[in-house]
Amino acid sequence: VCRNEEQQKLIGQVLSDQENLVTHYNDLIALHEKRFAYLSYELLSGRLRLKKNGIAIEFIHNDLFSCMSVNNLDVDIPDQWSVKSLGAVAVTSIGSTPPKKDNNYNGVIPWITISDLGGKFISSYSGQVDALKNVKVLPPGTLIGSFKMSVGRFGFLTEPSATNEAIIAIKPEGTDEDLNFLYYCLPSVFKENATLNGQGLPLLNTAKIKSLQVVLPP
Repeated sequence: VCRNEEQQKLIGQVLSDQENLVTHYNDLIALHEKRFAYLSYELLSGRLRLKKNGIAIEFIHNDLFSCMSVNNLDVDIPDQWSVKSLGAVAVTSIGSTPPKKDNNYNGVIPWITISDLGGKFISSYSGQVDALKNVKVLPPGTLIGSFKMSVGRFGFLTEPSATNEAIIAIKPEGTDEDLNFLYYCLPSVFKENATLNGQGLPLLNTAKIKSLQVVLPP
């Protein structure tokens, strides 16, 4: 309870200081989001190159080229970069949905759906399933992404998990390219190449996913 004017001023000052901090950090977040968007385009397209210590050393002016356009245009890419199909560089698999009978969802294996793909590292899941024959248990570190409806949402598994049939998994073992790089590159590739089904929902099929062209720096 404010008993005098001095207390009112102190309380007002404390809350004002905290509000200013919130505004300041929101401005910083907005600034870094703009930087992230800029660097995502420039680095994934090859217009901006990096040294090992992370300092940009070369800027290539080529307005035709981007990670998103390579599947639809004949474009030049930077020296020593390559374009390969996803199926040629990554080991992939599709999940499945166990039948709801026989208490299949009372197990201990995390079962991931598209709604769980909300951040880089997946820490929550829609349910838990039993170790059935049609359930593929994926190891931690597997990169998974959606290719139906909400196309292009990606994340990394943090524990052994299974997924539904709308999610493709890119396994660490046997995959040639850096998964962290693919995490940033593939969302735009998936979204650009999705087509609409009869209900107007975007999707990709597994054959098309494997044939998607990915731009890869050395």
